[in-house]
Amino acid sequence: MSNGFIRNGHYVYDFSYRDVARELSPIGRKRLGAGAMNRALLATAETLAPDLVLFGHSELVTPATMARLRAMLPEARMALWYVDPLFHTGHLAHLRARTPWLDAVFATTGGPLLRDLKGRAGRAAYLPNPVDASVERLRNFAAPDLSLDLLYFGRPRAQPGDEDRCALLARLQGALGGEARLALYGYAPPELVLGAARERVLAVARAGLNLSRRNDVPLYSSDRLAHLTGNGLATFTPRTPGMAALFSDDEVFYFDDADALTSLLRAVLADDARLRAVAEAGCETTFLGPDAYSLDPAARAARVPRLPDDFIFRLPGRGRRTLSQIYRRRHGLARPGRVRRQAAWADARIR
Repeated sequence: MSNGFIRNGHYVYDFSYRDVARELSPIGRKRLGAGAMNRALLATAETLAPDLVLFGHSELVTPATMARLRAMLPEARMALWYVDPLFHTGHLAHLRARTPWLDAVFATTGGPLLRDLKGRAGRAAYLPNPVDASVERLRNFAAPDLSLDLLYFGRPRAQPGDEDRCALLARLQGALGGEARLALYGYAPPELVLGAARERVLAVARAGLNLSRRNDVPLYSSDRLAHLTGNGLATFTPRTPGMAALFSDDEVFYFDDADALTSLLRAVLADDARLRAVAEAGCETTFLGPDAYSLDPAARAARVPRLPDDFIFRLPGRGRRTLSQIYRRRHGLARPGRVRRQAAWADARIR
């Protein structure tokens, strides 16, 4: 998120509230340093006088601190982004306590769960899991001699939904374990891998499996979907409600159950050209959004704009433009038909 703002010409000051709380705690426990952290946040905001205060989960930032920030910075916009699932209702009490002070809430879950979190300005918007070209930098659709056919990363936990996920993985292993090169990390040996070891495994996989704890919540997916498509792997994912608005059938492979997944994998793994074409299209959409347009390959590192125009535009503020508008203006890019008219309407509204 910070990288995207910086690339679009904004000054960003990252205040890592958990690290600051640990540092200000006498024994390195963030809960004991929370009070001092809140005071440090207020002092930092007073010094910087930002135009936008963008919170992460911010469970340690108190509603009282947000109220003081609102009084201290009356012209600033305050928003929060949240990337954990909203169906974990036990985690949401701190969000609901803070929405009265926010201009907008952005979350990676859609539907009624998101509408319930509208802030004081009545704005709650869906945010696809973010990617960055300096992080999701693999392009496996163009890589030769990949040694894995299908990759899965997971971390089974004793929570509702995990039993269904483990059952699907077991059926997949039983059906294809003898004919395809599968690596289901975290489900069974091999164990879950992290960090650089995880990146090395990603770099040798043709395809990846996105399997979240729940697949019936509108627009929700774990960030696994963004990591797989962003790194250029052909991605197999359940048919989640609303997800077709982000990825078409030409950009990811959708399935409805274990039998459909097994049949689809057999067909696609035998058709390398189709697999690579879908992987490349999915990667482009991940960085540019569902209305992606062609760019020179040399410009891929600058593919920061990803959200449709109205997501960012809903934040109030005179003179603000969306990331995609900034990018198109900077690079002299025009977009055809409906999207160009939409951009012209947005520019007129800004003025």
